[in-house]
Amino acid sequence: MNRHGCWLPDSTSNEIESHGFVAFSVAPEPGLLPGAQILNSATIWFDFNGAVQTNTSIFSVDQSTGVSVIVSTSMSAYPNPFTNTTLITFAPTSEGELLIRDALGRVVARKRLAAGSTAVEVACAGLASGVHVASLLDAGHTIGTVRLLVEH
Repeated sequence: MNRHGCWLPDSTSNEIESHGFVAFSVAPEPGLLPGAQILNSATIWFDFNGAVQTNTSIFSVDQSTGVSVIVSTSMSAYPNPFTNTTLITFAPTSEGELLIRDALGRVVARKRLAAGSTAVEVACAGLASGVHVASLLDAGHTIGTVRLLVEH
């Protein structure tokens, strides 16, 4: 069917209107690990002909999203969005580290935090414009995150 919910004409009758498409979205299941494989195929019907089975596609998870179970701690950043520096505040840590990831999940900056730290200043120098996520790690476990918007 076309975008109006009607059957598509054949290409010899109306070439332009004979084109169709499929739109879909996916959301990954929690806990997918690198190396996991997701197999998928589809069955398509053209006119009144028999079904056509597509090839099976294989999606291999090749990197973690970096999202883990978070023991929530209150974090905030001000100003946010920022063009020069922002101050990220949080509950005291025992041995902390702040990781900043870009929109693709790559670590683009990291800062070691002294025991008892409650704030860290982050400069936008070296960070691309756009959305980033700052994650607070305490003893190697993510305990909080805050979204940052860098504007140059």
